[in-house]
Amino acid sequence: MGKLALGIVVVDEFNQKLSFGRASARYWSKIVSSIILWIGFIMAGFTARKQALHDLIARTYVVDKRELNYILREQAGRGAGM
Repeated sequence: MGKLALGIVVVDEFNQKLSFGRASARYWSKIVSSIILWIGFIMAGFTARKQALHDLIARTYVVDKRELNYILREQAGRGAGM
């Protein structure tokens, strides 16, 4: 519910929706992030792409939905123009 309210989505490295397996890996990796005194979540403030430990493990990114739509439109436009 929080992601919907903030207008953010979680995608894989190809800007696609997460597969069930990748979403499961991200979910279960959150347990690891919380077990180590929340350091897994805190490290998001210090990584280049602002990824928490569970995002690094699952190779996912949290992005603004509007920016993602723009990127996907640009990619589709380049593909159609060729």
